[in-house]
Amino acid sequence: MLDRTAQLDLGIWGAGITGLTLGLLQARSGRKVAVIDPILPLGQQEGLPAGVLTMNQELQYHHITRWRSAAAAATYAEQNRRGIEFVLGEVAQAGVAIERMPMATYTADGHEAFWLRYEARAMRACGLEPEFDDTPVLKYDIRPELVLDDQAVIDLVAYRDHLAQSFTDAGGILETKPVPARTLVSTTAYPPAQDRLGLRHRIDPATWNWLRVEVEELPDRMRFDLDDSGRLLVPWQGKLLVGSRRDSGVEWVASHFPGSKIVGHWQAKAAASLEALPLVGVNGTPDLLAATGFDVWELSAGTAGALQLHDHLTGTGVGHLPWSPIRFPRASAVFRAVWGRTRYQLDLNRITPFPKRG
Repeated sequence: MLDRTAQLDLGIWGAGITGLTLGLLQARSGRKVAVIDPILPLGQQEGLPAGVLTMNQELQYHHITRWRSAAAAATYAEQNRRGIEFVLGEVAQAGVAIERMPMATYTADGHEAFWLRYEARAMRACGLEPEFDDTPVLKYDIRPELVLDDQAVIDLVAYRDHLAQSFTDAGGILETKPVPARTLVSTTAYPPAQDRLGLRHRIDPATWNWLRVEVEELPDRMRFDLDDSGRLLVPWQGKLLVGSRRDSGVEWVASHFPGSKIVGHWQAKAAASLEALPLVGVNGTPDLLAATGFDVWELSAGTAGALQLHDHLTGTGVGHLPWSPIRFPRASAVFRAVWGRTRYQLDLNRITPFPKRG
């Protein structure tokens, strides 16, 4: 058993998917590591999103391409594939429940539908093969949705608890209070007080409100609704899970699924990077690291971030962190965003000047 009074190699703030994945990888490599979380709600849905494992993520590839570059978007896709492969391996090993199904992004707003074409183009440049589907399958009207086949939903509570158990089996420590460590990593939506790069000013924190709903007819795929600041619809184990980024979702469910019944609810904190890419890497000094900005896509992107930090800490990476916090957006992207917003406010062009994101 590890001496809990001795200085550890690594202390990780946050027992979410990212923190536990990094802790597990580090413990398996023989390092003395603790994951610190004041709550540690193992066995509970509270604090977790739905277990969506998908490469189709809202308008993420267009955001990254516009703010960064096509190469940055391709790297994001490559790292997400890596994260998904890791999750699928652990899911198979642990016997965690999983269902395969398509993932779609849609909108009912013609102005927002304009951006789906750009997202499709950005995704295809990353080697993905999304298709547009205009088959009317929902009981309310939407524009043609952008669909990526063969994505997955997993039992996220069981998976998180598997990571925690595997972590402690490998010699890791779960703590509710800080412990002395040579290197600290924050994987929470709010970077620690030692935030040296001002990450807290570069992320958009949000509370996702989740509902478990009984509906007359269960949808055949996962869907992200771009309207009303964003909603995620996930059919899972005979119920529809509805996540809303900015409101409770109760009124939306009542109007879009009349006759449905809400049978459960919970909340989960998340944070999106205002600079498109997640913020993963050294936060000012080598002994302070961060992994944040994954929004609701933590299962794939957060796992990818943990894999990148593990490579960095063990020296097995390629010498750089592709999502490093030390970076600046392209000046041309900033100019287009400012000019587009000005043009929109002056009513010179009613096309949304930049894709909505929360």
